[in-house]
Amino acid sequence: MDNIIDVSIPVAQVVDKHPEVLDILVDLGFKPLANPIMRNTVGRKTSLRMGSKLAGIKLETIISTLEMNGYEVVKNLRTNKNETAVLMLTARDGIDEKIKGLDLGADDYLVKPFDFRELLARIRVLVRRKYGNVSNEIQIDDLIVDTSKKSVTRAGKNIELTGKEYEVLEYLVQNKGRVLSRDKIRDSVWDYGYEGESNIIDVLIKNIRKKIDVGDSKPLIHTKRGLGYVLKEEE
Repeated sequence: MDNIIDVSIPVAQVVDKHPEVLDILVDLGFKPLANPIMRNTVGRKTSLRMGSKLAGIKLETIISTLEMNGYEVVKNLRTNKNETAVLMLTARDGIDEKIKGLDLGADDYLVKPFDFRELLARIRVLVRRKYGNVSNEIQIDDLIVDTSKKSVTRAGKNIELTGKEYEVLEYLVQNKGRVLSRDKIRDSVWDYGYEGESNIIDVLIKNIRKKIDVGDSKPLIHTKRGLGYVLKEEE
């Protein structure tokens, strides 16, 4: 994206122009933006400038966060001794840009457009290089999701899920503790325009709950009214 954010226009227009800033704004404190209804009603009337006052967030913080480019992010990470693996995704394909990103501390550099399989392969290489052989198992309470075997167990018992049920659960597990809107979950499961039932995510979540919340097991998937769902150990 270009790094100039107009704080005087409605928030929804900012998101329309720069879809990648939506999650950043939500994390900054604009929680209602996670709800598509709020985003397309109040968000069409409220500017970032006005929203910063309502949310009690410094406008300078919002602007500096949104306008920070990839080079600055990498530079700040390395300056603060943060060794998190960084793979830069960019449309800039010049050799000078690549050298600049790598010299600042990026671990790899991938130019758009790219094949998604190549992206996954490069991520796997970075994980091995940075962290060695890590487990593919993700555990929350007594629920274990093995992302390599695509298997799910709870309290040691295998749980049979359909393909879409598994994809939804894996996405929730990978984003544990984070509230995810129905739209975001749907887009993660269908990588093309979904034109089926509008309540498909609710149906899938209901089915998953029936299968993983059995006996005395604690509920792990919680509903956040008007926002979406979150997977965490305690409500």
